[in-house]
Amino acid sequence: MEGSHVIEIFYSSFESKIGRIFIAATKNGLCRLCLCNKENIFLKELKDGLKGEIEFNKSFTHLEQYINILRSYFQKKEKNLHLPVEFLFGTKFQKKVWMALRKIPYGETRSYNFIAKSISKNRASRAVGNAVGNNPIPIIIPCHRVIRKNGNLGGFALGIEIKKKLLKVESQL
Repeated sequence: MEGSHVIEIFYSSFESKIGRIFIAATKNGLCRLCLCNKENIFLKELKDGLKGEIEFNKSFTHLEQYINILRSYFQKKEKNLHLPVEFLFGTKFQKKVWMALRKIPYGETRSYNFIAKSISKNRASRAVGNAVGNNPIPIIIPCHRVIRKNGNLGGFALGIEIKKKLLKVESQL
């Protein structure tokens, strides 16, 4: 088909303090991170929402740099997770929220309300919460650093126990 192109996605997995992590990246950057035990579940989640022809390549070599940085993060040796990312899906609003999350410093937290104000959507805390919950690249896009205005942890797509562990890695719990 003329004008169409194949999206090449490399993926791999590794064990971490919070369980098996699958990651995927295009040539432009990370596009998905998932905490799951089964490759087929990860690939299904990755395919959902993507349009066009996709070529999946299981490749540790293409993702070794990302995996090593994430391993260092879990060992408290790496604080800079400003790795290249590519959002293959999501609305403009969601992408704006996800980019705002990247500005939350390591070891700090922000409220949903703070994030809403930072993107000039003062009354959109609930919409921000929904965007945070749909984050395709948790940890790299640090949605675990977002808490409720009253200081409660709030929810987390990977589960509240994982959120606690991630905050503990960053010494915030």
